[in-house]
Amino acid sequence: MTNFPARWLIGIALLLGVRTTVAQPRTLRLDNSSLGVSINPTTLETTATWLGGQGISVSRAIGPPCIAMVQDVQEDQASWVMPEYRLRCSAHLSSESLVLQISSDRDGVTTWPVIGASSGCQGWVIPRAEGSFVPASDQEWIEFLAGEGPFDTTADLSMPFLGLDFDSQTLTYVFANQFNNKITFGSDGGRLSASVTHESPVRKPRQPYTVIVTPGKSNPVEPALIYRRWLKANGEFVTLAEKITSTPATALLPGSAHIYLWGSGTLGAGNIVDWRAFCRDLQSSEPLASHFRNQLGPEAQKATTDFLKLDYQDQYLKSVIVNDFNRILTKSDLLTTDLMGKIKDDSPLAAILRASAGELKPLDRLQLNSRLLAAAFPGRFEAVERWGDGYSVAMMDKLSSAGLDRLWLGFDSLEGSLRHSAAVARARKLGYLVGPYDSYASIHSPKMEPDQTWESAQFDADLYRDGPMVRADGEKRHGFKKVGYRLSPVAARPYVEKRVSAAMAAAPFNSWFMDCDAFGDFLDDYSPLHP
Repeated sequence: MTNFPARWLIGIALLLGVRTTVAQPRTLRLDNSSLGVSINPTTLETTATWLGGQGISVSRAIGPPCIAMVQDVQEDQASWVMPEYRLRCSAHLSSESLVLQISSDRDGVTTWPVIGASSGCQGWVIPRAEGSFVPASDQEWIEFLAGEGPFDTTADLSMPFLGLDFDSQTLTYVFANQFNNKITFGSDGGRLSASVTHESPVRKPRQPYTVIVTPGKSNPVEPALIYRRWLKANGEFVTLAEKITSTPATALLPGSAHIYLWGSGTLGAGNIVDWRAFCRDLQSSEPLASHFRNQLGPEAQKATTDFLKLDYQDQYLKSVIVNDFNRILTKSDLLTTDLMGKIKDDSPLAAILRASAGELKPLDRLQLNSRLLAAAFPGRFEAVERWGDGYSVAMMDKLSSAGLDRLWLGFDSLEGSLRHSAAVARARKLGYLVGPYDSYASIHSPKMEPDQTWESAQFDADLYRDGPMVRADGEKRHGFKKVGYRLSPVAARPYVEKRVSAAMAAAPFNSWFMDCDAFGDFLDDYSPLHP
């Protein structure tokens, strides 16, 4: 029977739709000098023994016994076919590991390993975020993992492996093909258990699902060390020194505290040097002061008069006034034609007004409006170059004066950071890494209201129509919080180049914060425009 080609037997079994009477093969035994493994080819139940120790369950059965046709068995390797699952399996022992590879010729889900609650397991090493050691019987952890999952082995794990601690040794599962895998945790008699599934994507060629199981020392970071050895052996490990060689600014990163800055408005409350005098000036009937007061909204106008009634500096009223001035400074029609006619040619404002004639880019318009505001109220503001709150030259100087000589500084807004190129330049002069927030994971309709979208998800109508990722069923993938769509990185690439190049020309950033794009969430895209 074993001389028949496997595809014939698979076809016969599938056509009949019933279990055949082919005798079931015995458990396969693989051995080398350090490791022994027993695999039931009809269920994939697997047990490992190393260094003369007791056997440890690597995986329970994935289901009831099925037909298995063994094709090859040697001392340290074997291969077989499971026709009912339409799976081809192979296992071999390396010097220290069991390598199990499963291939499928159809769409579907393969389960392996099924990790039961072994009484000898003390805990699990799970590389979520910075890494967690989970006691095997901790009910809060079990409830959390079962409720939050399933977890994929890209975005949900920092590294694609799981580790089990057996007190005197560990067992590590490395998922060599880390894509399309899901880990589902559960409870088995009050102890943590898990099963791992691999989905074969519709697109071909399909990559085999490979899991590498390695026994190791008793050490909570042993699974990570095993994964690192695997990376090195496969030429995928890059040292920090190598990264610094290719990107020298990376040398500023080790030892740097990470600080995220807020307060992206053009004007900060601290930039007004005499608040009481400024609020008095705003009550004046002088044309320019009256004009700026009338630009304010009702709440901000009231705040200027309420401030003068108090014998202390009210921070809330300051914020109301400053926030509204930041709105005003973005206006393209801040000064009316009638008002400009009242300003004398020899006035300090005249040169600014002449420079503002014609069409200006938004950032240039913002700078001109800022200079107009400062010139309209002489002596009430710091120099315009120092304006800003969290994003400001003053903030950079404060960080430096506090003795912080190595920092990575992140701005929460790309547009906001471009308003403060002087602050970016000051940060670099102080030896800091500085960069804006950016993301291309989601795309929103250009027609959305500003308070319903966010800056980095806005592109144009063409990309909104043609750029979303598409699922196998033809539906577009929803974006973050189910708003808009997930944007294809292939379709986004020209927009990335345009946005980043324009920002780098406007401000001297030496780093860049990429959000979801750098998070490791990989999806199959079935769009014919960018598969």
